[in-house]
Amino acid sequence: MRRIGALVLVTGLGLLAGAAEGKGKLEPVLVLEGFKKIEILEDGKVFVAIHPGGRVDVLVGKGTRAQGRIHADGRFIGPRGRMSLRLLPDGQMELIRDKRSVPVWLRIEPSGRLTSLKQTWPPLSIGADGALSGGNPKSAKQTARIKVRGARSAESRRLAMFVLAALLTPVELSPPKAPAKK
Repeated sequence: MRRIGALVLVTGLGLLAGAAEGKGKLEPVLVLEGFKKIEILEDGKVFVAIHPGGRVDVLVGKGTRAQGRIHADGRFIGPRGRMSLRLLPDGQMELIRDKRSVPVWLRIEPSGRLTSLKQTWPPLSIGADGALSGGNPKSAKQTARIKVRGARSAESRRLAMFVLAALLTPVELSPPKAPAKK
């Protein structure tokens, strides 16, 4: 998880607003088909795999650990079966806490470009070569180490950017722990 912690500086996540009520039924905002697999790499090593249909795996060491599922309507469902983040039709993201939503001051455009709604840093984009560009200038070294492979269309770049944001947002990502034996 060292990699993911280092990426927090890339996007500047954690800029949260006050709580707001849930939005009800959501319309499709993500395309989960039309690609073989999208991989996010750091220093040339895959650490996130996004599969058609929305399964997201984070590769830890030599093993794979399923981290959740993305749905076409923008919901990120964690390993415990709870929605923890969603992407709204306008591209803004919300954290979900106790059936309430908390806006995240970031927007993912249809092109896959991530922008700060507080305009604290330039937009973060995935280039045609898979390299990240822009974002928080303080984390340019980390940004340069990240590449995205397999995201050839604007829709797949938007999906990859949402997964990066989901992994960087303080949500419950680890699988449930086994109950302690007494």
